[in-house]
Amino acid sequence: MRNYTTVKKTEARVHHIDSLRAYAILMMLQGHFIYSLLAPVYHQPENPIFRFWMYCKGFTAPIFFTITGLVLVYLLLKNPDPSYRVRRIKKALRRGIYLLFWGYLLRINLWGLFSGILYPNFWCVDVLHCIGLALIILAFGFWITANRSFRAFQWLLITFGVAIFLLEPIYTDLQLSNWPPALRNYLNTDQGSVFTPFPWIGYTLLGGFLGTLYHQSNAGRLFGLPILGLGLAIFGYLLATFSSQVFMDIHYTFGIELLKEVAYNNYLFIRFGHILIFIATFLLLEPFLAKLKTFNRIGQQTLNIYIIHFIVLYGSWFGWGLTRWFEGVLSPLPAIFGALLFVLSISYLSLRVHAIRGFFKEIHWRNSLQSAFAVGKSCWSIALLHMRKAKAWFLEGRAYLLLLPVLLQGCSLVEPVSLRVQWLKGIKLTTRISSNSYSDFVVDEQGNAYIACFYTNIDRQDYIYLVKTSPDGTKLWEKDTNTGRATGITLAPTGEVWVTGHFQGQIVLDEHRAVAASSPSPFLAKFHPSGKCLGLFTGKGVGTGYHCHATNHGTVLLTGSSGKQLEWDQQELNRTEKTEETFIATFDSLGNCQWLRSMPGHINKVSSNANGELYLTGGFQSTFSYDSISLQTTGDFDQDAYLLKIDPNGKGLWGRQYGQEGITRNGYRTTEVGGDLNVLPSGEILLAIRTEGFEMVNPKHLGHEPKSWIKALLIDPNGKINQSITLLESELSAAILTLRTTTNYHYLTTIFPRNCKIRNVKFDFEYPKIGVVRFDHQWNIRDTLFSQNEHAGQDVLLRVSNKYGDRLYCSGHFRNFFSIDHYELSNAGNHELFLMGLSN
Repeated sequence: MRNYTTVKKTEARVHHIDSLRAYAILMMLQGHFIYSLLAPVYHQPENPIFRFWMYCKGFTAPIFFTITGLVLVYLLLKNPDPSYRVRRIKKALRRGIYLLFWGYLLRINLWGLFSGILYPNFWCVDVLHCIGLALIILAFGFWITANRSFRAFQWLLITFGVAIFLLEPIYTDLQLSNWPPALRNYLNTDQGSVFTPFPWIGYTLLGGFLGTLYHQSNAGRLFGLPILGLGLAIFGYLLATFSSQVFMDIHYTFGIELLKEVAYNNYLFIRFGHILIFIATFLLLEPFLAKLKTFNRIGQQTLNIYIIHFIVLYGSWFGWGLTRWFEGVLSPLPAIFGALLFVLSISYLSLRVHAIRGFFKEIHWRNSLQSAFAVGKSCWSIALLHMRKAKAWFLEGRAYLLLLPVLLQGCSLVEPVSLRVQWLKGIKLTTRISSNSYSDFVVDEQGNAYIACFYTNIDRQDYIYLVKTSPDGTKLWEKDTNTGRATGITLAPTGEVWVTGHFQGQIVLDEHRAVAASSPSPFLAKFHPSGKCLGLFTGKGVGTGYHCHATNHGTVLLTGSSGKQLEWDQQELNRTEKTEETFIATFDSLGNCQWLRSMPGHINKVSSNANGELYLTGGFQSTFSYDSISLQTTGDFDQDAYLLKIDPNGKGLWGRQYGQEGITRNGYRTTEVGGDLNVLPSGEILLAIRTEGFEMVNPKHLGHEPKSWIKALLIDPNGKINQSITLLESELSAAILTLRTTTNYHYLTTIFPRNCKIRNVKFDFEYPKIGVVRFDHQWNIRDTLFSQNEHAGQDVLLRVSNKYGDRLYCSGHFRNFFSIDHYELSNAGNHELFLMGLSN
């Protein structure tokens, strides 16, 4: 009969592991607090302090996953008694199921549950789910292999751990749109999951391998633990420093494309190398860490700390967490002091959780009065006791008595909702729908969308098409009339809808009729929200309407192009040149033209501020002259972007150009165009610039391929650039773009080329895709949504995006088939106008 030695209880704890867990959980507490409550304006990745803080915050989850595997395997191996190991395996299985239970329980919204609704957030996977599943997998793996072959168990851990890391580029791109959410959340994060078992469970398996090394070193089969620590530090440094180069060398030698992708995004191996250095550091400090009893006790209460912090900070169940009132509102100093108070309070509560449980167990609920008296007396006694202890604790430097038990009330988790399509509707089926540049739509205060566009029918004539939809995309009314084009639409503050475009021959809108003396002729029409035309106003002479914009003062700005002569009411525009030129004009609420002027260059977008001052952007070649404003391109072959500010009477206030000197080679030149602009509530202008061509003029760059960029410029009311951010970089130009800003986010909508970088993150598409990218106010990518069309010839063009409040709408057209998120539209090879609403 074998004689199994038992391990003394005093030897059961490995103090540096407890200390490492305590460090990780405390970093999690302060990291979640600051990241959630610090105002977005202070989230500045270019700030070295914030960048270092973010990097340290990123250690929390990998350390937990790694230590989970290390501790479990070390405890399973420390005693060879089969009955002991069976008990440990059963305990690990129970613990894994317990963590899965809590992972789902914390995400229940009781208000929704009482209403018979289980919100999608319930199915999201987080740290507890991943650690629980990892414990179950490790326990089964140990039961299958370790009792038979210790070496086989080691090889199993390291092989599968490394394989999960190496295969990350493959399984992260899996399309699982048809999977149920309960399973889909375990494989990717596109439904809102924070962590998924893959690749994070790889850290647990590799941590289990470290547990086998701990066991061997502690048993004297390898070097001692100090030597093991030194070895881990050296290997961790090599892994973090040279693993990417090793993967690239293997790729060049054997042509393995997978290793190239791993090397380009090698965050898993690099992070594991840093974790090894952390573990080695704490291991070598074992004699000192053994004396920090309170600190180590915190490391033994990680689950209690996680649950309490989740309830207090995010909430679970009822709706009263800190993020409900303070999310994104704190400046740095209050955030730092708040984080300190938060860490101390949660730590103290976790250390006193057993006493709190015992207190409630001792209460005898005989009747309500006795219970109330007992509770009051007990609370007073406990308060006095802790007030006496507080003095001693503070004198010893322990500030854990900063107690906030009143915050132990739950709510549903407050976190950003994933960017998703709420509905997708086909609006108009035609032979052909107009190009992107000649359509527009706007959203009113109730969320109704108004679309103005035109289409070419089978008779090869252009027809005006207007439609109004409800907030869920249902058509409320539509007008399909006359030969002509509707190209711009805007909403007046009083609710009327203004539409512009041009027509040939005659135009009839309800009882309003106009005949064009020349062709084409511009028009401006006013509609009631019910769809009835209230007025039709046309210019005399050749011209086209492009854009219209209603200011909050009730005037309407109209832009377009005209021939040699254009007259509107008493305003005339005459030129000696025969070429077309851009014009701008304003109209009062009755449709009377107030002034009409020529405009150099072309206009892509117009907007206004609270004072009724107007902003225009677009592009110009060679020279730009407006009143006393004179701009000149930097190169003979260039087109530069401009931003022009004019007063309500049409007087130029200032103009700015944005461009660099370019060159012409093989038909390419440097081109900057103002693509979109928004006037923010602060008075600043958010301008989107599209750039294409060569980046530099230096002759050594003549062999470079042309590139395209989309940049966001934040400009003050006087035209000074306060911030310049490159949003998109690609080899092909993104012709149409829209940049929208809501309370918490910026949104970029465009046609994304096949190979592009979005904020330095590389995206490789098989075909160009329309899409929406959500950024926070520090321009970090928060979410993406791309169309799923995969076959050439399935023509999908994005028109524009618009917003009502914090809701986003996109419109465009497709031919034959269009798919995005879980929604699909198809027709028999025709063109179709679509409209979709997005969650925010």
